Amino acid sequence: CSFMQTTAEDLRKDAYPAAEAALRNQAAIEKIVELENLEATQEDIGQALAVIARQNNLTLEQLKPYYDAEFEQAVIRSVLTSKVMRLIRDAALVEVVDK
Repeated sequence: CSFMQTTAEDLRKDAYPAAEAALRNQAAIEKIVELENLEATQEDIGQALAVIARQNNLTLEQLKPYYDAEFEQAVIRSVLTSKVMRLIRDAALVEVVDK
């Protein structure tokens, strides 16, 4: 706080809108997952892990030590979020407006 010349309370106050928006977005994603019965299959998880490994210049074998229950839940959340975003994008009506 002293480095940023602010107080902890001011930091909380400044961070509140973004934190609230993030929580609302996550709640909306979770509701869509529930309503649409979306699931993260083992194939989805495997593909996501392959991407993570590739992005970090690791093999899947090298990634294994980091793979715990918390990591798995983060991967599942990521897969489900991607599925929700794809669903929303595919359902969107795009209208071109001439100026």
